[in-house]
Amino acid sequence: MRNKYLIIIAFLLLSSQVYSQSIGNMERGRDEPAETKDNKPVRARRGRTFRFGFKAGIGLTKFTKKDNFDPETESNIKVGFMLGGILQYNLNKMFGIQLGAYIQSTNGLWKNDYDETSINFVDLVISIAPVIKFRNIALLIGLEIPINLSATEELKYKDFKISIPDVNKPFINFVAGIYFLMQGRGTIMVGFEFKHGILQVAESLDGVYQTGYYLCVGMLL
Repeated sequence: MRNKYLIIIAFLLLSSQVYSQSIGNMERGRDEPAETKDNKPVRARRGRTFRFGFKAGIGLTKFTKKDNFDPETESNIKVGFMLGGILQYNLNKMFGIQLGAYIQSTNGLWKNDYDETSINFVDLVISIAPVIKFRNIALLIGLEIPINLSATEELKYKDFKISIPDVNKPFINFVAGIYFLMQGRGTIMVGFEFKHGILQVAESLDGVYQTGYYLCVGMLL
């Protein structure tokens, strides 16, 4: 009887040790030990902390006057694009930080009964955004710093066109996005991004709102 109790106690101690080790492996994001050809246990490789890839998007962009001093002015939507690389640092399976560098085109047009103004920007955009992942869905909310590469503003009045050279560009933009993730050899991302910011267009205006709605695809390796 005494030996039977000793066997039970030993079994419980061994079980608790195995359970503690398995919990520790799960917290570290590791798989259970595998076996090599030499029949020696080894630990599985941990997931990557850094991942890199690319992102591209096409969207609808517009500019809206900040002070709205002319209520008859209409803001028209035009097409823009973005293309660049991303680097993502994963804190754990749920949280990460994504850095990006893109070439981005933002265009807008507003007009009234008298004239119309067309604005076109091409920027190098540096972005930083925290990422929250839940299963196959990723959410990001962050900031963008546009570095202007090209800026043009054209005023059309009846049959006259005037190019305005004093186009100033921008301040920091706000960006929010939602992505659906598909796992394979890499992680394919398909989603939507909303961008919004304030910029100074010309000395004659106090400023305008810049807004963009982008359909994006990308991949993390």
